[in-house]
Amino acid sequence: MKNGNLEIIKPAIFAGLFTISCYSSIPVFAADPVTTVVSSISTTMSVKEILDQLQVKADAVVGTAVEGGDYLVEKTGRKLGLAIDNLDILLSKQRNSTFDQLDSSLQQGLLSLEKTLNNIDSLKGQIMEIEHFLAMDIQNVVNDLPFTSEKYSLRDIQGYSQIFQPDGSYSYRLLGNAFAAENKVDITINGVKLDSIYVDNSKANISSFSIPAEAINGEFKDTEVSRINFEVSVQKKEKNSWLSRLFGADEYVYEKIYTYQDKVLLLPRYPATYELKEHYSVEKWSEKTYWSSEGSASVGATGESAEGENPHKHVNACATIPNGTQMIQSTISTRESYGGWGRWDGGPWYSNEGRTVCKRFKHWVHDKGRTVYIKVQYKKPEVDVASKTASLNKLGENGKQDKNLEFGAWYESRLSSNYQSFDLIVKYFNGKKYSLTPTTLSEKVNTKLENKSNFKRLLVLVNP
Repeated sequence: MKNGNLEIIKPAIFAGLFTISCYSSIPVFAADPVTTVVSSISTTMSVKEILDQLQVKADAVVGTAVEGGDYLVEKTGRKLGLAIDNLDILLSKQRNSTFDQLDSSLQQGLLSLEKTLNNIDSLKGQIMEIEHFLAMDIQNVVNDLPFTSEKYSLRDIQGYSQIFQPDGSYSYRLLGNAFAAENKVDITINGVKLDSIYVDNSKANISSFSIPAEAINGEFKDTEVSRINFEVSVQKKEKNSWLSRLFGADEYVYEKIYTYQDKVLLLPRYPATYELKEHYSVEKWSEKTYWSSEGSASVGATGESAEGENPHKHVNACATIPNGTQMIQSTISTRESYGGWGRWDGGPWYSNEGRTVCKRFKHWVHDKGRTVYIKVQYKKPEVDVASKTASLNKLGENGKQDKNLEFGAWYESRLSSNYQSFDLIVKYFNGKKYSLTPTTLSEKVNTKLENKSNFKRLLVLVNP
């Protein structure tokens, strides 16, 4: 994948080489005694064969991870591959040495690296945070290795993944001792060399450059991660021989000293999806019923013996329910202080905007009065909470409902005037999920509620 060269490292330097970390760390195992053969490394294999075999394993890990959408394993596999390439450079003068000819520290280092590769499955299914997509740092792998002016390696890549932006440029930064101020750096994307790219080599061992957005924006996918081939080539300025100059050659010529090839991940244009539920108040009548206060009316004796129902007297009894309640007209209940020589004779009729009900009683007792009573059931008003699905629209794009969200763009949802609360679930492409309510906060997903004249506005911003 990459090539370059470095001096042979001293065996003691291997002591701290193989802690590979990303969002989560791969377990690092204590090396077996050098006499133990681990996995497919045999004592008669050459350093070149061992490193080639490890690189094949790292490439297989990356391939499987890409297929399965396991970004953490993919990145870790790429880091291990880059580390193996650096070791290939470091051990360039011992490539033909067999395993049993190596110093014990070198043996332990190679065995430990193979164990790390063999146990990378422990990372499967873990979520890699968005910020860990952006850089690939193997400083912890090669931290003890000195830069030299003659041999070259790569230690850190800022820009391993890129977040879509409609215009401007994408920034990269490489850390490695090939990037001297006088050296020339060429960038190739998907086999096409990019012209007119400004490369800053002014800082020692660092190359910073920007790629115009239009050069790669066509490679981004809407809801999936895409990958592009990426190559950095470094050429060193060398003075031509006097003989070449004598025959008209340029005074200086550029000689390729280092090449790095790998994939750059392009994160989806719309890296998040969401579910939004609005909870709003609904007025309804109570399930429970209540009795009104009992209304009453009294009627006196007629003073004359009755023949049939005459002579008689009438009296109206009424009951009233409280303001703002609902009468259940089928539940009218009446009674009298005693029975006989009288009956309910008229009604019911309603008044007071349906809050009062009355009935008439006919009484024909010549020597005794009576009291009659009436009551009715009613329901009280209650506030219930109902829920409905709500949608988000990108600000400035009225009417367009988006199920997929961009990083760094504000979205709005117009909620009901009787809004009570919301539940928002935002799921990133990497499997990370954030659940938000009006009282929960998130550094990744920002929400704001605004009071408008006849509705509530929810604003949502999704961050990397």
